[in-house]
Amino acid sequence: MSSERTGAATPFRFALLTAILISVGASSCNRRPAPVQRLAIPAFENLGGDTSDDWMATAFPEVLAGQLRRSGGVRPERVATRADAAATGATHILHGYFYRRKGRLVVKGSVEEVASVKTSRTLTAARPSMLAAANTIAREIDPKAEPYGTSNEAALRALMEGRAAGDAASAACAFERAVKADPAFGAASAAWGQALASEKRYAEAAAAFREAMRRDPEQPLLWNELGYTEAFAGNLDGAVKALREYEKRAPGDANPLDSLGDVHYYLGHFAEAERFYLQAHEKNASFGGGAAGYKAARARLMTGDAAGATENFRRFADTRRAAGDPQVDFQQAQWSYLSGRIREAEDQASQLAGKTANSDAASRAYSQLSVWRLAAGDVTRAREYAARANSNARQPVPRMLAGICGFLAGPPAPAADWRKRAAGQFSGPAGDAAGRYALAYALLFGRHFDAAAGVLRDLNRTASPIAPEQVSILLAWALAETGRFKEAAPLVETFGIPGPGGESTFACLSFPRIFQVRAAVLKKQGKSNEASRSLELFRKLGGR
Repeated sequence: MSSERTGAATPFRFALLTAILISVGASSCNRRPAPVQRLAIPAFENLGGDTSDDWMATAFPEVLAGQLRRSGGVRPERVATRADAAATGATHILHGYFYRRKGRLVVKGSVEEVASVKTSRTLTAARPSMLAAANTIAREIDPKAEPYGTSNEAALRALMEGRAAGDAASAACAFERAVKADPAFGAASAAWGQALASEKRYAEAAAAFREAMRRDPEQPLLWNELGYTEAFAGNLDGAVKALREYEKRAPGDANPLDSLGDVHYYLGHFAEAERFYLQAHEKNASFGGGAAGYKAARARLMTGDAAGATENFRRFADTRRAAGDPQVDFQQAQWSYLSGRIREAEDQASQLAGKTANSDAASRAYSQLSVWRLAAGDVTRAREYAARANSNARQPVPRMLAGICGFLAGPPAPAADWRKRAAGQFSGPAGDAAGRYALAYALLFGRHFDAAAGVLRDLNRTASPIAPEQVSILLAWALAETGRFKEAAPLVETFGIPGPGGESTFACLSFPRIFQVRAAVLKKQGKSNEASRSLELFRKLGGR
């Protein structure tokens, strides 16, 4: 699934626009404009005095992109800033600003060639409403531009308010207002579906996506969104139906097959998942950095066939090495650990940390070694590896990971002391999020399961079903260890979705643990045969 974000406009951008118009405006009239192929559209400037019009700054890119997307002559790309345009591969960028004059909304802009930084055309509209002005600008860019998905400005404003909302609940309320203002507004239905899904209201989200598709059936990614949402609601048939529709609309794309693999994996149909992943890999081995090939190995491993899974992984690794992927050696070490060859994995990670010229890559390898030693109960070595990870880390993410490992390798303590340590070490928005995960991991490693359940329950309320941390499995483990099997049961009915080419540093906490927890839950439910099979898988996959 994908999403787009836009940022607020800045006065600097208008100054730049003015300079460009002054310096090259005259000469641009005397040359043939280059065709607009891929157009980046950042936020427009509100140069009027009414701040209640600020919502239009991001509404213009939203509407123009929607109108131009189907024209065939222009591929619009919404971007946060001008600097992002080149990264999207855009050939042109649209600068725009607006203000009110005598009861009309005046919109002006220029289309600039990214390569030459020259203006190829200027645009002007003065209309009674924002949507009318956007329609004029869109048709000046491409006469084939189609009308936007709503003519109701209240619905559009509610959509933009939802996109700017700071939390999922507020966003959902705004998107619902947009849908009520114009029930035929497909983009609002799709956005509402995304917000409902993030609140884990999957059945309602699926209904919103279906309505969005009814209004705009030719948007392939909406079918993809619906497929995942149906799977998260437990409806495999609905997920498959949606993704097959996606496949029809994107016949050359490997993503529909990869998504079919994901929904089958999520619901525990691992053989089918492997088949779809392999089909996706065959269609495009480089898709997502070889994601489908890795996930095929992961799906086979979930059946207990470590040898077959490792053969899948070998094909994935060979493809990535041929492509010059620098991450493949680290992924190899993680795979060795995951498939039960722990000593081999630690040797591979240690050699990688010692020979790599990339300091942050060495830090990541040392962090992984620290976590593996913690899992083995070797706190002393874990602390040593964490210190090496910290000394090698340069960028923020490796530094944060090394800090978490150092925290986890601290002296054993009661749960209350771990809470105090976490509060003292992690601060700020990013630190607070990292600190909550670090605290949960520390409580699990320390077998403070009751306290861990409380922390994990809060994390699970907002965790994505496809997040690599597998919070639901960790929560199920903590609940099962404290005898709350009924609460744990729904958490082990699904299996997450494998990452695109590697594991979380803390994957050893959830795999193959899920099979042990499932066995305990199934046994409590009186399903002895299923429990025995799940426990056998746990042991077969190296569980202790």
